[in-house]
Parts: sequence; C-alpha cells; structure tokens
Amino acid sequence: MSAFDAEVQQTREYMESPRFAEITRLYSPRMVAEQKGTVAQDYTVAREAAEGFYARLRELFAEGKSITTYGPYSPGQAVAQKRAGIEGIYLGGWATSAKGSINEDPGPDLASYPLSQVPDEAASIVRALLTADRNQQYHRAHMSEDERAATPEVDYRPFIIADADTGHGGDAHVRNLIRRFVEVGVPGYHIEDQKPGAKKCGHQGGKVLVPSDEQIKRASAARFQLDVMGVPGIIVCRTDAEAANLLDGCGDERDQPFILGVNGTAVPAYRAAYLAVMADPTSLPEDTLDTAADVFLAAWEAGANLSTLAEAVSEAIKFRLDEGADLGMSVDEWNAFSHRAGWFEIRAKAREMGVEVDWSADRAKTPEGYFQIRGGIPYAVAKSLAVAPFADILWMETKTADLADAKEFADAIRAVFPNQMMAYNLSPSF
Repeated sequence: MSAFDAEVQQTREYMESPRFAEITRLYSPRMVAEQKGTVAQDYTVAREAAEGFYARLRELFAEGKSITTYGPYSPGQAVAQKRAGIEGIYLGGWATSAKGSINEDPGPDLASYPLSQVPDEAASIVRALLTADRNQQYHRAHMSEDERAATPEVDYRPFIIADADTGHGGDAHVRNLIRRFVEVGVPGYHIEDQKPGAKKCGHQGGKVLVPSDEQIKRASAARFQLDVMGVPGIIVCRTDAEAANLLDGCGDERDQPFILGVNGTAVPAYRAAYLAVMADPTSLPEDTLDTAADVFLAAWEAGANLSTLAEAVSEAIKFRLDEGADLGMSVDEWNAFSHRAGWFEIRAKAREMGVEVDWSADRAKTPEGYFQIRGGIPYAVAKSLAVAPFADILWMETKTADLADAKEFADAIRAVFPNQMMAYNLSPSF
C-alpha cells in the first residue's frame, strides 16, 4: 500500500468513527486526503478542545441539560466565565462589531468586518485561557496537598463556539474562515443562512435568506476543511427563517412551499411599480419618499393577494368544487398533499385535475431581485431539517425570546432527528 493509499484509509476510518455517526458528507475520503499534503500538521488545541467539548455536550444532552452562557467582550471576561464555572463560551460577532478595531468603526451586528476579524478576536481569548491554565498549573505546583484539595481546579480548555456569520461568501471563503478559527484553537463555529453582504441583526427586519442548498454547501465546506485539518469541530447551523421575509433564489424545492407570489394579472409587478413610484427620488424630501413607499407597499399588498402556489391552487379547487366539479380530491386532501411539495409537483398534480392558476412569484420580487417569503417557525423547521444531517447543532434565531416557540421548533426537529442537539439565544437585542 502506498503512503497516499494509507492516508486515504486512515481518513476513511476517521470519517466513519462514532463521532460522526449522525453526520452526512458530500465528498469522499480520497478527496480529503488529496488536500492534506505530505507535511503533517497537528492543530492540538482546537482538536482536543473539539473532542472534549463535543463529548461534554453529548453527556449533557443525554441528561436533558444544557450550558447557559454569554458572549465575552474581552479576553478577561472569558477567563472570568471559566472561573465562574461556565463551561462553554459563545464568541459573537456582535461584540466584534460593537468594539470596532484599529481599522473598523464600531457599529451594529452586520458582519461588515473582514473575514479575519472574529478569528483574530478568538485568538486573544484562546491565548488568555491558555495563559490562565499555565498560571494555574504553576500556582498549584507550589501548593501543599491540603491547599490543592481546598482549591478547586478550573477547566480553562477553550470550549468556544465562534460566530462565522454567513461564511463571508462561497465555499472558499467558508473554508478559509474555518481554517483561521482552527489555527487559533477554536473548536466550534456557527454558520447562518442569511445572504452575505445583506446580513441583519437578529431583531432587524429585511433579512435575506439563501436557499436551503446554499446553507448545506456552507456546512459541507466547513466540514470538509475540518476533515482536511483532522479536527472534529462542532458545526452549528443557524436559520433566520422565523423572522425573514426575503429569499435570494427559488431553485430549491424545500424553499418553494414558503415563497409568495401574485395570483392573477390585475396587479402590476412589484418591482416595476415600486421603481415607477421612486423614479425621481431627488424631487421630494426623504420623509415624503418614505411615506410614499409605505403607502405604495400597503396598496400593492392589498391588491396582490399574496399567497403560495399551493394556496392559489387550493383556492381554485374550492371554487371548482363549489361549482359542482368532480376533481377527485377535496381541499383538505390537496392541502395535505401540497403543503411541502415543490412547484413542479404542484403544477403537475393541478394539471392532472384540470386546474390552472395564473400565479407568479416573479411578479412579487423586490427591486433588488429577492423573492418574498412567508417566514415563521414552519419555515425555520423546514430549513433546519434540510441542513440537520450536516450539522452537530441546530439553532433557530428569533426576533424575541419565546419559550413556546422554542419548544415548538425543538419538538418538530426531534420528531425527525431524535438525537439532534440544539441551541437557543437570548440576544441583548431583545
């Protein structure tokens, strides 16, 4: 067996280990081995922290417990958290944005900083924890046995989940970001499904989501980079679908049940009408333009009767049934069939029944080209179920803290993936 074949076999054994029993990969062990190189590198801090942190999370999961934590604003706060007995640390981009840097102005949590910014913040936190660990070791070495017994030992291992935002771009950007986190010793990373460059804080409106397959690509790219580096990192996949109202593409069938469109031709396309209203933005004061835009939006939505394709067909079926037509399917049966079906499947079934609708998602697109969607917990569940096989932890971001909503989400996920770990945040934005 050649050295490369041995590397492939070793990689296969690693990828098939019990740690990844719940994880799906879209690539082969050979593809990972091809990118490892011949010079061995060992990312000890991140690797051992990932192993220890994941084992601890699984232990807590089995006991029905969790870690309650917060995001440190400084390395000193991270050390204080550990001394207070908080096992895990969340390093949020909100703090990076709020503090600014020598190159960046302070601002809201919009991920407008460079890709390297949060890894650089993480590096100082990991360094502080490792320094505290060394100092503790030194002081304990100079204690008597009675003193050591009376002095609890603090676990300073960097059990950190860091904010990877949207991944800052495509596969190459995600891989680069994960590499930087691993190199500084971070074992966990959260990646969300908002569009890069259009990210909003958890409580802000106007969120633009990427299609479900794009979030899967991000998680897969992150896992691939971790496999290349030999680190069993913890990937947290977050969805903002609960409060989002826009989507960057319509090609994934899993998103189509939540995309809204215009039923009928009486209402003009939203984009064309909006641009006509705002054709001369310099002619009126800004507050007048804002009022005009709000009035236009309210009037357009009132006339557009926005609905999903499934709802538009359901309305047509009800009309035909009320006229006495025999379609071979009731409205309730249609709703049960169509509530998670894609457009192709819905249109094919409707044609089979002799039902046609003039429904268009394109006519509801915004001036930026985004599709309008119906956000909410059902969409957050659908988004999370799609990415669950690729994630260690799922997280539904919400605009407000609500225990009932969190339970509804968790119950829906556990019904399909009973071993799935989850996270929930109590944002300072609330």
